[in-house]
Parts: sequence; structure tokens; C-alpha cells
Amino acid sequence: MLVTVSGRTRQVLRDGDTLARKGGDEFVAVLVDLDDVSDAIPLLNRLLAAAAQAMPFKDLSLQVSASIGICFYSQTQLYSAEELMHQADLAMYQAKLAGKNQYCVFAASDITVVPD
Repeated sequence: MLVTVSGRTRQVLRDGDTLARKGGDEFVAVLVDLDDVSDAIPLLNRLLAAAAQAMPFKDLSLQVSASIGICFYSQTQLYSAEELMHQADLAMYQAKLAGKNQYCVFAASDITVVPD
């Protein structure tokens, strides 16, 4: 299932974007040339849709959902890769708490949940 989801995710990403498996069922995508959330929305919706596609397995049809946490590198303060990963993780857990199959954006003042 992870191979299928990662393959579908990779097909949705653009040239220059990077996908890596963080561990377990968590992936990290580094998306380039996106200045704010409005630039990212079409790609985020495609990622959610790619993850949610049914997968045939024997006599079953399996389906998963994704929870996406987003942070932007071009913040007022420079952060290390580790700090950015932490911000994205915080936003991802908020997306899970809000009902899954959606994305949340990390902001220094709060985390904004954006339903699909």
C-alpha cells in the first residue's frame, strides 16, 4: 500500500519537487516555488486525491486518507530543516485531529486548518 500511495504521490508532484519517506506511513514533500498557501492549494488537493484513490487488493478495495502539514521556509525568521519538519508535524497532527483527509498550515501565531 505504501508503494502504491508513494507512486501516486510522486506522479502528482512537479519537476523539482522532492518526495521522501520519513518512516512508517509518513512522507515528506519539499515543494519549490510556492510563496503562500494559495499557490499550493491545487497541488495539495491533488495530493489528497491521489492518496484517497482506492487500491485493489485480492477481493478487497482498500482506501486510505492523508493528513498534510504545511510550513513555509520563507518565514520572517530562518529555521533549520529540523525546525521546519517540527512545524510541519505540528500542522499534520492538527489535520488529523480535525478529521483527516485535509491539510493544515503552520503559522507562528497559530495553525490554520483548511478543509478539503
